[in-house]
Amino acid sequence: MSRLWSTTLQQLLLLLAISFIRASDKAAELGDRLTRAEARLNTDPCEQYTNISDPWRNRGFLSSTSQLQLKDDSNLPEGWYRFVGVGGDILDFDPFPNSSLKEERLGSCGHQSYSNLPDKIALCAPPDRKVGESVDVKICFKKFFVHKLKPTNSSQIYGTGHWRCTDSSCGEFAQCGELGACKCKPGYEMPKGLPTGDTYRCTASKTGWISANRTLLGGTPKVAFAAALGKAMAKSNDEKKIPFKNILTNVGGAYDNSTGVFTAPCDGVYYFSFSTFKAESPKTNACTSLFRNEERLLTACDHAVGGDTTDTAGNGAPLLLKKGDQVYITLHARSSVYDDDLNRSCFRGFLLFEM
Repeated sequence: MSRLWSTTLQQLLLLLAISFIRASDKAAELGDRLTRAEARLNTDPCEQYTNISDPWRNRGFLSSTSQLQLKDDSNLPEGWYRFVGVGGDILDFDPFPNSSLKEERLGSCGHQSYSNLPDKIALCAPPDRKVGESVDVKICFKKFFVHKLKPTNSSQIYGTGHWRCTDSSCGEFAQCGELGACKCKPGYEMPKGLPTGDTYRCTASKTGWISANRTLLGGTPKVAFAAALGKAMAKSNDEKKIPFKNILTNVGGAYDNSTGVFTAPCDGVYYFSFSTFKAESPKTNACTSLFRNEERLLTACDHAVGGDTTDTAGNGAPLLLKKGDQVYITLHARSSVYDDDLNRSCFRGFLLFEM
Protein backbone atom coordinates (compact mmCIF):
# COMPACT_ATOMS: atom_id res chain seq x y z
CA MET A 1 0.00 0.00 0.00
CA SER A 2 2.85 2.37 0.88
CA ARG A 3 4.50 1.58 -2.49
CA LEU A 4 1.29 2.50 -4.30
CA TRP A 5 1.09 5.88 -2.50
CA SER A 6 4.77 6.49 -3.18
CA THR A 7 4.34 5.81 -6.91
CA THR A 8 1.23 7.97 -7.11
CA LEU A 9 2.95 10.86 -5.31
CA GLN A 10 5.92 10.65 -7.67
CA GLN A 11 3.57 10.79 -10.68
CA LEU A 12 1.80 13.85 -9.25
CA LEU A 13 5.08 15.62 -8.60
CA LEU A 14 6.20 14.83 -12.14
CA LEU A 15 2.96 16.21 -13.60
CA LEU A 16 3.33 19.37 -11.51
CA ALA A 17 6.92 19.81 -12.69
CA ILE A 18 5.87 19.38 -16.34
CA SER A 19 3.02 21.90 -15.90
CA PHE A 20 5.38 24.41 -14.26
CA ILE A 21 7.91 24.06 -17.08
CA ARG A 22 5.20 24.54 -19.71
CA ALA A 23 3.85 27.60 -17.88
CA SER A 24 7.36 29.03 -17.61
CA ASP A 25 7.93 28.49 -21.33
CA LYS A 26 4.65 30.25 -22.18
CA ALA A 27 5.51 33.14 -19.86
CA ALA A 28 8.92 33.46 -21.46
CA GLU A 29 7.38 33.35 -24.95
CA LEU A 30 4.82 36.00 -23.96
CA GLY A 31 7.54 38.16 -22.46
CA ASP A 32 9.54 37.74 -25.65
CA ARG A 33 6.58 38.88 -27.73
CA LEU A 34 6.00 41.88 -25.47
CA THR A 35 9.65 42.84 -25.69
CA ARG A 36 9.59 42.64 -29.51
CA ALA A 37 6.34 44.65 -29.63
CA GLU A 38 7.79 47.28 -27.31
CA ALA A 39 10.91 47.48 -29.45
CA ARG A 40 8.79 47.99 -32.58
CA LEU A 41 6.79 50.68 -30.78
CA ASN A 42 9.94 52.50 -29.69
CA THR A 43 11.40 52.52 -33.22
CA ASP A 44 8.22 53.26 -35.17
CA PRO A 45 8.31 56.96 -36.15
CA CYS A 46 4.51 56.97 -36.32
CA GLU A 47 4.50 56.28 -32.59
CA GLN A 48 7.62 58.17 -31.54
CA TYR A 49 7.81 61.72 -32.91
CA THR A 50 7.88 65.35 -31.74
CA ASN A 51 5.34 67.98 -32.79
CA ILE A 52 6.42 71.26 -34.42
CA SER A 53 3.66 73.89 -34.37
CA ASP A 54 5.35 77.20 -35.27
CA PRO A 55 2.93 79.39 -37.30
CA TRP A 56 5.77 81.50 -38.71
CA ARG A 57 7.09 78.55 -40.71
CA ASN A 58 4.20 79.03 -43.14
CA ARG A 59 5.20 81.24 -46.06
CA GLY A 60 1.90 83.12 -46.06
CA PHE A 61 2.24 84.12 -42.41
CA LEU A 62 5.35 86.18 -43.05
CA SER A 63 4.59 89.88 -43.27
CA SER A 64 6.61 91.76 -45.89
CA THR A 65 6.78 94.72 -43.49
CA SER A 66 7.76 92.78 -40.39
CA GLN A 67 11.54 92.74 -40.83
CA LEU A 68 11.43 89.40 -39.04
CA GLN A 69 14.44 87.54 -37.81
CA LEU A 70 13.30 84.02 -36.98
CA LYS A 71 15.09 81.38 -34.99
CA ASP A 72 17.01 79.06 -37.32
CA ASP A 73 17.01 75.27 -37.06
CA SER A 74 20.76 74.82 -36.59
CA ASN A 75 20.15 73.57 -33.04
CA LEU A 76 17.23 71.29 -33.89
CA PRO A 77 17.95 67.78 -32.51
CA GLU A 78 17.94 65.10 -35.19
CA GLY A 79 14.80 62.98 -35.05
CA TRP A 80 11.31 62.35 -36.34
CA TYR A 81 8.94 65.34 -36.32
CA ARG A 82 5.30 65.97 -37.16
CA PHE A 83 4.28 69.45 -38.36
CA VAL A 84 0.94 70.48 -36.81
CA GLY A 85 -1.22 73.58 -36.35
CA VAL A 86 -1.91 76.61 -38.50
CA GLY A 87 1.67 76.62 -39.86
CA GLY A 88 1.04 73.46 -41.86
CA ASP A 89 1.60 69.70 -41.86
CA ILE A 90 4.26 69.19 -44.57
CA LEU A 91 7.41 70.87 -45.85
CA ASP A 92 6.58 73.94 -47.91
CA PHE A 93 5.88 73.16 -51.57
CA ASP A 94 7.95 76.10 -52.79
CA PRO A 95 10.46 77.76 -50.47
CA PHE A 96 9.92 81.20 -52.00
CA PRO A 97 12.36 83.91 -50.86
CA ASN A 98 11.13 86.63 -48.53
CA SER A 99 12.90 89.97 -48.48
CA SER A 100 12.05 90.58 -44.83
CA LEU A 101 13.86 87.42 -43.69
CA LYS A 102 17.53 86.96 -43.00
CA GLU A 103 16.95 83.20 -42.87
CA GLU A 104 16.92 80.84 -45.85
CA ARG A 105 13.77 78.72 -45.94
CA LEU A 106 14.14 75.05 -46.85
CA GLY A 107 11.28 73.10 -48.41
CA SER A 108 10.38 70.39 -50.89
CA CYS A 109 11.50 70.89 -54.50
CA GLY A 110 8.03 70.92 -56.03
CA HIS A 111 4.34 70.89 -55.20
CA GLN A 112 4.04 67.30 -56.51
CA SER A 113 6.60 65.96 -54.03
CA TYR A 114 4.00 64.41 -51.70
CA SER A 115 1.55 63.18 -54.37
CA ASN A 116 3.03 59.69 -54.66
CA LEU A 117 3.51 59.21 -50.91
CA PRO A 118 7.33 59.11 -51.11
CA ASP A 119 9.78 57.89 -48.49
CA LYS A 120 12.21 60.76 -49.21
CA ILE A 121 11.76 64.44 -50.03
CA ALA A 122 14.53 66.38 -51.78
CA LEU A 123 15.22 69.76 -50.18
CA CYS A 124 15.39 73.03 -52.09
CA ALA A 125 16.15 76.60 -51.14
CA PRO A 126 14.98 79.71 -53.00
CA PRO A 127 14.97 80.25 -55.86
CA ASP A 128 14.54 76.57 -56.91
CA ARG A 129 18.03 75.66 -55.76
CA LYS A 130 18.65 72.08 -54.68
CA VAL A 131 20.76 71.90 -51.55
CA GLY A 132 21.88 68.30 -52.06
CA GLU A 133 20.02 67.04 -49.02
CA SER A 134 16.88 64.97 -48.55
CA VAL A 135 14.50 64.25 -45.71
CA ASP A 136 13.04 60.86 -44.83
CA VAL A 137 9.25 61.00 -44.72
CA LYS A 138 6.57 58.50 -43.73
CA ILE A 139 2.79 58.62 -43.90
CA CYS A 140 1.17 57.36 -40.68
CA PHE A 141 -2.18 55.57 -40.54
CA LYS A 142 -3.06 57.21 -43.89
CA LYS A 143 -3.66 60.42 -41.93
CA PHE A 144 -0.48 62.44 -41.41
CA PHE A 145 3.19 62.72 -42.36
CA VAL A 146 6.26 62.54 -40.14
CA HIS A 147 9.67 63.81 -41.26
CA LYS A 148 13.15 62.87 -40.11
CA LEU A 149 14.85 66.24 -39.68
CA LYS A 150 18.38 67.12 -38.73
CA PRO A 151 20.05 70.40 -37.79
CA THR A 152 20.33 72.87 -40.67
CA ASN A 153 23.16 75.18 -41.52
CA SER A 154 23.23 78.52 -39.73
CA SER A 155 20.42 80.88 -40.80
CA GLN A 156 18.28 78.12 -42.34
CA ILE A 157 14.77 77.08 -41.29
CA TYR A 158 12.35 74.39 -42.42
CA GLY A 159 9.37 76.06 -44.11
CA THR A 160 5.92 74.45 -43.87
CA GLY A 161 2.62 74.43 -45.73
CA HIS A 162 -0.72 72.61 -45.75
CA TRP A 163 -1.13 69.38 -47.72
CA ARG A 164 -4.92 69.67 -47.78
CA CYS A 165 -5.77 73.26 -46.88
CA THR A 166 -9.34 73.83 -45.64
CA ASP A 167 -11.25 76.80 -44.22
CA SER A 168 -10.13 75.96 -40.68
CA SER A 169 -6.48 75.09 -41.47
CA CYS A 170 -5.03 78.58 -41.15
CA GLY A 171 -6.74 79.69 -37.94
CA GLU A 172 -8.71 82.75 -36.90
CA PHE A 173 -9.05 85.63 -39.41
CA ALA A 174 -6.97 83.72 -41.98
CA GLN A 175 -7.66 81.65 -45.10
CA CYS A 176 -5.90 79.37 -47.58
CA GLY A 177 -3.61 80.94 -50.15
CA GLU A 178 -1.61 79.37 -52.97
CA LEU A 179 0.16 76.02 -52.74
CA GLY A 180 -0.49 75.34 -49.06
CA ALA A 181 0.27 78.84 -47.84
CA CYS A 182 -2.01 80.83 -45.55
CA LYS A 183 -2.99 84.48 -45.79
CA CYS A 184 -4.92 86.94 -43.66
CA LYS A 185 -8.50 87.70 -44.61
CA PRO A 186 -9.27 91.16 -46.06
CA GLY A 187 -8.93 93.83 -43.39
CA TYR A 188 -6.38 91.83 -41.39
CA GLU A 189 -2.60 91.69 -41.43
CA MET A 190 0.27 89.96 -39.71
CA PRO A 191 1.69 91.92 -36.75
CA LYS A 192 5.15 93.40 -36.88
CA GLY A 193 7.98 91.89 -34.89
CA LEU A 194 9.08 88.40 -33.96
CA PRO A 195 6.05 86.08 -33.63
CA THR A 196 5.84 83.99 -30.46
CA GLY A 197 3.40 81.18 -29.79
CA ASP A 198 -0.30 81.96 -29.73
CA THR A 199 0.26 85.72 -30.10
CA TYR A 200 1.20 85.19 -33.76
CA ARG A 201 -2.02 85.57 -35.69
CA CYS A 202 -3.80 87.84 -38.14
CA THR A 203 -4.92 91.04 -36.44
CA ALA A 204 -7.20 93.84 -37.58
CA SER A 205 -5.52 96.44 -39.75
CA LYS A 206 -6.13 100.09 -38.97
CA THR A 207 -7.77 100.74 -42.35
CA GLY A 208 -9.80 97.66 -43.04
CA TRP A 209 -11.03 96.10 -39.84
CA ILE A 210 -14.68 97.28 -40.06
CA SER A 211 -15.43 95.49 -43.33
CA ALA A 212 -13.58 92.38 -42.16
CA ASN A 213 -15.42 92.20 -38.83
CA ARG A 214 -18.97 92.62 -40.10
CA THR A 215 -21.24 89.60 -39.74
CA LEU A 216 -23.17 88.21 -42.70
CA LEU A 217 -26.56 88.83 -41.10
CA GLY A 218 -26.67 92.10 -39.25
CA GLY A 219 -23.60 93.81 -40.66
CA THR A 220 -22.56 94.80 -37.14
CA PRO A 221 -18.82 95.08 -36.48
CA LYS A 222 -17.46 92.94 -33.67
CA VAL A 223 -15.89 95.09 -30.96
CA ALA A 224 -14.97 93.95 -27.45
CA PHE A 225 -11.97 94.45 -25.23
CA ALA A 226 -10.76 93.90 -21.68
CA ALA A 227 -7.40 94.84 -20.21
CA ALA A 228 -5.74 94.75 -16.80
CA LEU A 229 -3.28 97.23 -15.34
CA GLY A 230 -0.79 94.49 -14.46
CA LYS A 231 1.20 96.42 -11.86
CA ALA A 232 0.77 99.18 -9.29
CA MET A 233 0.52 102.82 -10.37
CA ALA A 234 1.96 105.22 -7.81
CA LYS A 235 0.46 108.55 -6.82
CA SER A 236 1.40 111.72 -8.67
CA ASN A 237 0.70 115.42 -8.36
CA ASP A 238 -1.10 115.31 -11.72
CA GLU A 239 -4.11 113.41 -13.05
CA LYS A 240 -2.88 110.82 -15.57
CA LYS A 241 -4.32 108.32 -18.02
CA ILE A 242 -4.06 104.73 -16.85
CA PRO A 243 -2.44 102.45 -19.45
CA PHE A 244 -4.07 99.06 -18.84
CA LYS A 245 -1.26 97.02 -20.40
CA ASN A 246 -2.32 93.38 -20.09
CA ILE A 247 -4.83 92.69 -22.87
CA LEU A 248 -7.30 89.94 -22.04
CA THR A 249 -9.51 90.47 -25.12
CA ASN A 250 -9.24 92.92 -28.00
CA VAL A 251 -11.61 91.85 -30.76
CA GLY A 252 -11.48 94.48 -33.49
CA GLY A 253 -8.27 96.04 -32.20
CA ALA A 254 -9.89 99.33 -31.13
CA TYR A 255 -8.14 99.43 -27.75
CA ASP A 256 -4.51 100.63 -27.60
CA ASN A 257 -2.75 99.21 -24.55
CA SER A 258 0.26 101.50 -24.98
CA THR A 259 -1.89 104.56 -24.21
CA GLY A 260 -4.93 103.04 -22.45
CA VAL A 261 -7.23 104.67 -25.02
CA PHE A 262 -10.20 103.04 -26.78
CA THR A 263 -11.08 104.65 -30.14
CA ALA A 264 -14.60 104.06 -31.47
CA PRO A 265 -14.45 102.46 -34.94
CA CYS A 266 -18.04 103.43 -35.79
CA ASP A 267 -21.04 105.37 -34.50
CA GLY A 268 -22.92 103.38 -31.90
CA VAL A 269 -23.81 102.66 -28.30
CA TYR A 270 -21.00 101.04 -26.33
CA TYR A 271 -20.89 99.75 -22.78
CA PHE A 272 -17.83 100.51 -20.63
CA SER A 273 -16.90 99.59 -17.07
CA PHE A 274 -13.81 99.86 -14.93
CA SER A 275 -12.67 98.71 -11.50
CA THR A 276 -9.56 99.55 -9.50
CA PHE A 277 -8.04 97.97 -6.41
CA LYS A 278 -6.64 99.86 -3.42
CA ALA A 279 -3.93 98.10 -1.46
CA GLU A 280 -3.44 98.35 2.29
CA SER A 281 -0.22 100.29 1.75
CA PRO A 282 0.40 103.08 0.94
CA LYS A 283 -2.41 104.92 2.73
CA THR A 284 -3.68 106.88 -0.26
CA ASN A 285 -7.04 107.31 -1.97
CA ALA A 286 -7.82 105.27 -5.07
CA CYS A 287 -9.90 107.61 -7.24
CA THR A 288 -10.38 107.11 -10.98
CA SER A 289 -12.58 108.60 -13.70
CA LEU A 290 -13.82 107.61 -17.14
CA PHE A 291 -13.51 110.21 -19.91
CA ARG A 292 -15.11 110.52 -23.33
CA ASN A 293 -12.65 112.70 -25.20
CA GLU A 294 -12.10 115.58 -22.72
CA GLU A 295 -15.38 115.09 -20.84
CA ARG A 296 -15.36 113.43 -17.40
CA LEU A 297 -18.41 111.15 -17.27
CA LEU A 298 -17.94 108.63 -14.43
CA THR A 299 -15.91 108.48 -11.22
CA ALA A 300 -15.14 105.73 -8.71
CA CYS A 301 -13.31 106.47 -5.48
CA ASP A 302 -12.19 104.60 -2.41
CA HIS A 303 -10.85 106.80 0.39
CA ALA A 304 -8.16 105.74 2.84
CA VAL A 305 -9.85 106.36 6.20
CA GLY A 306 -9.44 104.85 9.67
CA GLY A 307 -8.58 101.17 9.68
CA ASP A 308 -9.74 100.69 6.09
CA THR A 309 -7.43 98.26 4.29
CA THR A 310 -8.03 96.82 0.80
CA ASP A 311 -11.04 97.71 -1.34
CA THR A 312 -12.21 97.79 -4.93
CA ALA A 313 -14.07 100.70 -6.51
CA GLY A 314 -15.74 100.66 -9.94
CA ASN A 315 -18.33 102.18 -12.23
CA GLY A 316 -19.85 101.65 -15.67
CA ALA A 317 -22.46 102.87 -18.16
CA PRO A 318 -23.57 102.62 -21.81
CA LEU A 319 -22.26 105.54 -23.88
CA LEU A 320 -23.21 106.98 -27.25
CA LEU A 321 -20.04 107.45 -29.31
CA LYS A 322 -19.25 108.81 -32.73
CA LYS A 323 -16.58 107.25 -34.90
CA GLY A 324 -13.20 108.45 -33.64
CA ASP A 325 -14.36 109.30 -30.10
CA GLN A 326 -11.89 108.24 -27.43
CA VAL A 327 -12.64 106.67 -24.06
CA TYR A 328 -10.05 106.21 -21.30
CA ILE A 329 -9.57 106.02 -17.54
CA THR A 330 -7.57 108.48 -15.44
CA LEU A 331 -5.98 108.26 -12.01
CA HIS A 332 -6.67 111.34 -9.88
CA ALA A 333 -3.82 113.42 -8.50
CA ARG A 334 -2.42 112.03 -5.22
CA SER A 335 -4.23 108.71 -5.75
CA SER A 336 -2.71 105.29 -6.36
CA VAL A 337 -4.02 101.93 -7.54
CA TYR A 338 -2.62 98.42 -7.20
CA ASP A 339 -2.50 95.43 -9.51
CA ASP A 340 -0.54 92.19 -9.95
CA ASP A 341 -0.84 88.97 -11.93
CA LEU A 342 -4.35 88.45 -10.49
CA ASN A 343 -5.67 91.32 -12.69
CA ARG A 344 -7.39 93.23 -9.88
CA SER A 345 -7.67 96.56 -11.76
CA CYS A 346 -9.38 96.34 -15.17
CA PHE A 347 -10.93 98.40 -17.99
CA ARG A 348 -13.43 96.79 -20.36
CA GLY A 349 -15.99 97.62 -23.02
CA PHE A 350 -17.92 96.41 -26.06
CA LEU A 351 -20.24 97.60 -28.82
CA LEU A 352 -23.93 97.07 -28.10
CA PHE A 353 -25.24 98.24 -31.49
CA GLU A 354 -24.50 100.69 -34.31
CA MET A 355 -26.37 103.94 -34.76
